[in-house]
Amino acid sequence: LERSDDNLQMQYRAFRNYNMHLFKANASQLPHQIWILKSRNGFNQVGIHMYSLPLSDVESDQSMSRWLSQRVPQGEWVFQEYIMSPMTFKGHKFDLRVWS
Repeated sequence: LERSDDNLQMQYRAFRNYNMHLFKANASQLPHQIWILKSRNGFNQVGIHMYSLPLSDVESDQSMSRWLSQRVPQGEWVFQEYIMSPMTFKGHKFDLRVWS
């Protein structure tokens, strides 16, 4: 995801379709999805933003584009889906980092 001035470069239709799938799969749960926006070159949790994406902003290409334009600042960014109930090991969240 990259933004310079008013130009937003992203496959927003794929992002919208994925969110529509999430809403349909979780219709009885939350009325919104939570997304984390991180700087592509950031570290140590600097510049991280959490956003709620309601169904009303996913219903059309125009509303999805408007939602993204209002929230994504200049620069290169990564959207990460927030997992509400992550897998735990002995009651603690964990992550795996694999290099090859």
